[in-house]
Amino acid sequence: DQARRYKINGYKLASSLQHLKYGLAIYMRNELSNYIELPPTEDGRTTTTSIKLGTLTIVNVYKPPESWPKPALQKPNHLTIYVRDFNSHHTDWGYKVSDANGEALTYWMSAEDVHLVFDAKHHGTFWSTRHTREYNSDLILVSTDRDGVPIRASRHVFPVFPHSQHKPVIIHVGIEILMMVVKRVPRCNLGKVAWDSFEAKMEKIRGIPPTPKNYDCFVVLLISAGKNNIPRGHRKGYIPCWTLNCKNLQQYEQSEDPAAASAQLNTLDAARRQRWIECVESLDFTHSSHRAWGLKRKLGAANPVVAPDVKVKPNAIAAYLVANSKGLLNKQYKQEVKHQLRKVMTACPESSTLSTLFSSKELATILTAMKKGKVTDKDGIPPDFLHHLGPRTRKWLLDLWNSLFFKESVPLSM
Repeated sequence: DQARRYKINGYKLASSLQHLKYGLAIYMRNELSNYIELPPTEDGRTTTTSIKLGTLTIVNVYKPPESWPKPALQKPNHLTIYVRDFNSHHTDWGYKVSDANGEALTYWMSAEDVHLVFDAKHHGTFWSTRHTREYNSDLILVSTDRDGVPIRASRHVFPVFPHSQHKPVIIHVGIEILMMVVKRVPRCNLGKVAWDSFEAKMEKIRGIPPTPKNYDCFVVLLISAGKNNIPRGHRKGYIPCWTLNCKNLQQYEQSEDPAAASAQLNTLDAARRQRWIECVESLDFTHSSHRAWGLKRKLGAANPVVAPDVKVKPNAIAAYLVANSKGLLNKQYKQEVKHQLRKVMTACPESSTLSTLFSSKELATILTAMKKGKVTDKDGIPPDFLHHLGPRTRKWLLDLWNSLFFKESVPLSM
């Protein structure tokens, strides 16, 4: 009857305890068979079901909203993980105040050297429809090994489960080395560009008159010269603080020796601790606090930036501009503006900037003022390319700008 009523595809019922109001069950994947079911316990105030999987014991705990017995739970004789609903309030796991059950549970944890797996940044594991807020009634407790080190475990709380106020919680037990996954997008490394070769190729610009209609050809030539001389690649996946001493992990994968795994993790922890110390010691609030505040924001300690509630949205502004820009062109007004512009330019004295061509000095000043490393404009030309143009290419650009100024036309791609 149990196999029929409590069936889950791909899993088998390993241990269970029925009750009129509540029940406990532990399921195992069908391919796992090396487990031992331990006898359940029920004393009216605490109910547990347990299994032993290899060297690890998993205890499923449920305590009704009553006081804990003394001792609260059985003493862990070996590696043990306690999970499920403890119905105890304490500030250590997110409650505003601690009650008697929370104090009793923390006293037992301190006496038996049991540790809590908890992250204050995660959501609560229980959603109360009565109080419309989250709580952390479901806890994860781990014992320590022979060296006094707690079992390595982490948890992840998922959204609300259908037809239940309790949320699913995934627990990762054992060695878990963070692997940074980076999107494999090719990027240009402007710090390693062969600028001499780039300049030499651009100096071969010949047979292209500096006119507005040839600007697109100039852009294609410039980008082509850049791609041929800029190394492009992507950042590979990596493990933070991975050193040459961390190759013992390969030995652990082959031999599954716990000592090799512990040495591997201790090496990683030492390297990460040293990097953290160096990062904190290098922070400087006196001259530049940008890096310090950036680190604080990454740690989640800074106040989140709340965007103002703007009633006028960008899409509404764009739609308004598009709707009003489709009016009929007044050709007579356009011709009148051009006529007035020619009249003003003709009447300008020779010393006026409107009557003289752009000089090479002005072009050099503009190119020098452009900041490197900025995003490209509509034409897709990085500012770094314009900084490394040769004399002939700069002369071509100067003639182009003078042609644009006096012919009163601008390319669409500019």
